[in-house]
Amino acid sequence: MASFLKKMLEQKVKKQAESDASLEKHSLLNSACYVLITCGAPSESGQMQVEMTYEGDKVLASYLLESALGQIENEP
Repeated sequence: MASFLKKMLEQKVKKQAESDASLEKHSLLNSACYVLITCGAPSESGQMQVEMTYEGDKVLASYLLESALGQIENEP
C-alpha cells in the first residue's frame, strides 16, 4: 500500500510541476479569487498534513471549491 501511495504521489508531483509552469503564465494577482490546497507526503501511519489558503471573497472561494469537487466527482 505504501509503495502504491508513493507512486501516486510521484505522478501527482510530476503533474504539479507541469501545472506550476502553467500557473506562472496566469498571474494570481489578476484573479478575482483563488484557492490553493496542498498536502505533504504521508507519514508512516498514512496521515498527511493538509493546508489551504485562499484570497478573495469567501463566497466565491466556496463556489470554486464546490465547482472543483463537482469536476473531480464527474471525472471518468
